[in-house]
Amino acid sequence: MKKVLIAEDDPLTSKAIEHRLMLDNFEIHTAFNGKRAIEMLKKEDYDLLLVDIHMPFKGGLEIIEFVRNELNKTMPIAVVSRIGISETVHKAFEIGADEYITKPFDPDDLSQKIKQILTKK
Repeated sequence: MKKVLIAEDDPLTSKAIEHRLMLDNFEIHTAFNGKRAIEMLKKEDYDLLLVDIHMPFKGGLEIIEFVRNELNKTMPIAVVSRIGISETVHKAFEIGADEYITKPFDPDDLSQKIKQILTKK
Protein backbone atom coordinates (compact mmCIF):
# COMPACT_ATOMS: atom_id res chain seq x y z
CA MET A 1 0.00 0.00 0.00
CA LYS A 2 1.40 3.39 -1.03
CA LYS A 3 1.76 5.98 1.73
CA VAL A 4 0.76 9.58 0.99
CA LEU A 5 1.34 12.65 3.13
CA ILE A 6 -1.18 15.44 2.55
CA ALA A 7 0.12 18.81 3.76
CA GLU A 8 -2.99 20.98 3.50
CA ASP A 9 -4.40 23.50 5.96
CA ASP A 10 -7.95 23.59 4.57
CA PRO A 11 -9.93 20.80 6.28
CA LEU A 12 -12.49 20.47 3.46
CA THR A 13 -9.84 20.13 0.76
CA SER A 14 -7.85 17.76 2.92
CA LYS A 15 -10.90 15.55 3.56
CA ALA A 16 -11.81 15.54 -0.15
CA ILE A 17 -8.30 14.41 -1.13
CA GLU A 18 -8.18 11.91 1.72
CA HIS A 19 -11.55 10.38 0.82
CA ARG A 20 -10.69 10.00 -2.87
CA LEU A 21 -7.26 8.49 -2.24
CA MET A 22 -8.62 6.04 0.32
CA LEU A 23 -10.89 4.71 -2.45
CA ASP A 24 -7.66 4.04 -4.38
CA ASN A 25 -6.26 2.10 -1.41
CA PHE A 26 -3.62 4.62 -0.39
CA GLU A 27 -2.54 4.94 3.24
CA ILE A 28 -3.17 8.58 4.09
CA HIS A 29 -1.38 10.79 6.63
CA THR A 30 -2.34 14.44 7.06
CA ALA A 31 -0.55 17.54 8.33
CA PHE A 32 -2.55 20.75 8.74
CA ASN A 33 0.49 23.03 8.89
CA GLY A 34 4.00 23.12 7.49
CA LYS A 35 5.74 22.56 10.81
CA ARG A 36 3.82 19.33 11.39
CA ALA A 37 4.49 18.19 7.81
CA ILE A 38 8.23 18.58 8.35
CA GLU A 39 8.07 16.67 11.65
CA MET A 40 6.23 13.83 9.91
CA LEU A 41 8.65 13.78 6.96
CA LYS A 42 11.60 13.45 9.38
CA LYS A 43 10.04 10.39 11.05
CA GLU A 44 8.54 8.43 8.14
CA ASP A 45 9.05 7.68 4.48
CA TYR A 46 6.21 8.44 2.09
CA ASP A 47 5.62 7.41 -1.49
CA LEU A 48 4.12 10.79 -2.36
CA LEU A 49 3.82 14.26 -0.86
CA LEU A 50 0.82 16.45 -1.74
CA VAL A 51 1.53 19.97 -0.52
CA ASP A 52 -0.31 23.30 -0.51
CA ILE A 53 1.72 26.49 -1.08
CA HIS A 54 0.21 28.67 1.67
CA MET A 55 0.08 27.02 5.09
CA PRO A 56 0.70 28.12 8.67
CA PHE A 57 4.27 28.09 10.06
CA LYS A 58 6.01 26.74 6.92
CA GLY A 59 4.82 27.12 3.35
CA GLY A 60 4.78 24.52 0.64
CA LEU A 61 7.90 25.84 -1.08
CA GLU A 62 9.83 25.58 2.20
CA ILE A 63 8.61 22.01 2.63
CA ILE A 64 9.69 21.06 -0.90
CA GLU A 65 13.14 22.57 -0.30
CA PHE A 66 13.38 20.70 3.02
CA VAL A 67 12.51 17.36 1.38
CA ARG A 68 14.94 17.82 -1.50
CA ASN A 69 17.85 19.57 0.26
CA GLU A 70 17.75 18.54 3.93
CA LEU A 71 16.32 15.03 3.67
CA ASN A 72 17.65 14.39 0.15
CA LYS A 73 14.52 12.41 -0.68
CA THR A 74 13.40 11.80 -4.22
CA MET A 75 9.75 10.96 -3.52
CA PRO A 76 7.33 12.56 -5.97
CA ILE A 77 5.89 15.89 -4.84
CA ALA A 78 2.66 17.35 -6.17
CA VAL A 79 1.70 20.91 -5.32
CA VAL A 80 -2.06 21.35 -4.87
CA SER A 81 -2.87 25.04 -4.67
CA ARG A 82 -5.18 27.84 -5.72
CA ILE A 83 -2.20 29.92 -6.66
CA GLY A 84 -1.73 30.00 -10.39
CA ILE A 85 0.92 32.69 -10.44
CA SER A 86 3.52 31.60 -12.96
CA GLU A 87 6.45 32.67 -10.73
CA THR A 88 5.23 30.45 -7.90
CA VAL A 89 4.57 27.53 -10.24
CA HIS A 90 8.01 27.96 -11.83
CA LYS A 91 9.70 28.17 -8.41
CA ALA A 92 7.91 24.99 -7.22
CA PHE A 93 9.21 23.03 -10.23
CA GLU A 94 12.66 24.62 -9.95
CA ILE A 95 13.11 23.40 -6.37
CA GLY A 96 11.78 19.90 -6.94
CA ALA A 97 8.01 19.64 -7.44
CA ASP A 98 6.96 16.99 -9.96
CA GLU A 99 3.38 18.14 -10.59
CA TYR A 100 1.22 21.21 -10.03
CA ILE A 101 -2.52 20.70 -9.52
CA THR A 102 -4.72 23.79 -9.39
CA LYS A 103 -7.66 24.02 -6.98
CA PRO A 104 -10.51 23.50 -7.41
CA PHE A 105 -9.90 20.05 -8.89
CA ASP A 106 -12.06 17.12 -9.87
CA PRO A 107 -11.32 14.26 -7.40
CA ASP A 108 -11.18 11.70 -10.21
CA ASP A 109 -8.72 13.85 -12.18
CA LEU A 110 -6.61 14.21 -9.04
CA SER A 111 -6.63 10.43 -8.62
CA GLN A 112 -5.49 9.93 -12.22
CA LYS A 113 -2.68 12.49 -11.89
CA ILE A 114 -1.44 10.87 -8.68
CA LYS A 115 -1.41 7.43 -10.30
CA GLN A 116 0.56 8.88 -13.24
CA ILE A 117 3.06 10.54 -10.90
CA LEU A 118 3.62 7.30 -9.00
CA THR A 119 4.18 5.27 -12.18
CA LYS A 120 6.82 7.76 -13.42
CA LYS A 121 9.06 7.37 -10.34
